Amino acid sequence: MGDLIAALRSPSEQARRYAIKALEEIGDPRAVEALTEARRDKETGAFAAAALARISQKVGTSPSPRAG
Repeated sequence: MGDLIAALRSPSEQARRYAIKALEEIGDPRAVEALTEARRDKETGAFAAAALARISQKVGTSPSPRAG
């Protein structure tokens, strides 16, 4: 799990997308904080936001509002 969270900061967009998808599939609530931060990424932020919403649905929480 830690390696996937670290991959969210990779210089490779493909690696970040892969990590987001994997974290979403795992659905672990520990990924919520990292995905919340990942929403700020210009290239993969929308993917992170969608993954965060799906994880939140699985665990019954609401994602935090997007920081502007």
